[in-house]
Amino acid sequence: MNTYPLRKHQSLTLFLLLTTGLLGIHQANAGTIINQSFTGVSGAAGLNAAGYYFYNNSASGTGWSTASAPMSSVSISGNAAYLPGSASVNTALFKSFTPVTLSNLGDSITVELDFQASINNNGRFLLGLYNIGSAITANQFGGGSPISGKSGFYLMQTLSQTNPTYVYTDGATSKSSATSSISLAAGSDHHLALTLTLGENGVTMSSRIDGTTLSSYLVTGVGGGFTVDTLYFDRINSTHFTYVDNIQLYAIPETGCLGLNLLGLGCISAATLLKRRKRAESCIS
Repeated sequence: MNTYPLRKHQSLTLFLLLTTGLLGIHQANAGTIINQSFTGVSGAAGLNAAGYYFYNNSASGTGWSTASAPMSSVSISGNAAYLPGSASVNTALFKSFTPVTLSNLGDSITVELDFQASINNNGRFLLGLYNIGSAITANQFGGGSPISGKSGFYLMQTLSQTNPTYVYTDGATSKSSATSSISLAAGSDHHLALTLTLGENGVTMSSRIDGTTLSSYLVTGVGGGFTVDTLYFDRINSTHFTYVDNIQLYAIPETGCLGLNLLGLGCISAATLLKRRKRAESCIS
């Protein structure tokens, strides 16, 4: 049985398939860290088992649980994380994850989710990413918050108003900037997304609410090597219910570095293919 050598165009075709295939695999995964729909998660114990923990500064605070999605919801379905209405309802929801460090220019990390809440005049939501330094492994009612004195970024809005605001804290002092005006209706689904991107002059905070891209905010003085390890969602000054579902967290490396890495892998593969072709030719001759 004869063994036929790979022709040059066949080697090139395999090289292109390999490199584009690797790129496609990466883009499909996009560094997914959390993809949570709460399917099969039941009650506070189920949330804890899935890595979600709660904090309230009151010893008698109300904890998060799960509940069936409200009948009026479209994007929230099945089970969702649920915070019932209560006089002590200001309870934060946290999830620790493997630390992600923004090292190269263009590196980014995004958190997004769906939520629905009833709204009172002072109710606010906060969605952010913090660097706590250690995993949160228990609920806490009373005492200091796990994010007290820690650095982090979050988007904040008073739900009955039109004033979303970006906030960065280094644990001691804070910087903030108002972004585009947008209003959120009570008892309706809303989709929130917050992205942190490392640039030459700092970290840019950008966001989307219900598909609308808001103006961004450049936080200066924060350079490469900044790490986040904790997802943070909170309702403040609210005695009304909140549903949260479809939490996604993903990190995307700077595309130039990704391209160089894939090019290196492709070159190695092309060299291997070429070596095999020459070997096959020598066997036939």
